[in-house]
Amino acid sequence: MSSTHVPTDAERASVTDPISKSLLQFWPAPSPNATGFNNFIANVGSTTFDQTGLVKVDYNLSQKDHLSVRWAEYSGTMFTPGACH
Repeated sequence: MSSTHVPTDAERASVTDPISKSLLQFWPAPSPNATGFNNFIANVGSTTFDQTGLVKVDYNLSQKDHLSVRWAEYSGTMFTPGACH
């Protein structure tokens, strides 16, 4: 859950700059039940990235004993959406 401040109706009405007025359309309206300065509450989604790797190195211990290299990599993304209203 995330909260922030968005312009209230009174703040929107007090804007006189034409550019600022045109940008107000991109701000959401305050949440109905939000109180205080942080008047917009959203259940936002989150994305988790995972990159895991495994390495093994070659090494000659003697003429008869050898170690070999292996490489394994996993990359994944998981998206958890926020609640739909």
